[in-house]
Amino acid sequence: MSLLEELLSQTQKAEKQPIRFCNRDLFIKIANGEEYQDIMTASVSKNGSVPRFAWATIVSRCIVDSEGNRVFSDADVPDLNKLPGKDLLDAANAILTVNGMTAGAAEEIAKNSEEIPTNNSGSN
Repeated sequence: MSLLEELLSQTQKAEKQPIRFCNRDLFIKIANGEEYQDIMTASVSKNGSVPRFAWATIVSRCIVDSEGNRVFSDADVPDLNKLPGKDLLDAANAILTVNGMTAGAAEEIAKNSEEIPTNNSGSN
């Protein structure tokens, strides 16, 4: 087994931290690299503001059950956004903290995503 295969097999065990969300005992998923970037991109728009549904998106992607399975899907985001704002914000902040994400990191990702040309941009 290569080092990469060994590291990946270790991370397949979904690490999680307990959280009390809307009076339920659930867990915060520890994000992998791809999920980390998705979460950070969802939390800050290119102009530096918080996009609509940002907190609900973060919650939907990182709140899991005791088995490490997502409790909410991306399709649940509009309905999650109807929950009390304090509950969403508290959960999103806990998720960001547990995953070592900061506002500065989110802003840097948003800034960098503006600078990276896409295949459709016409840049070579």
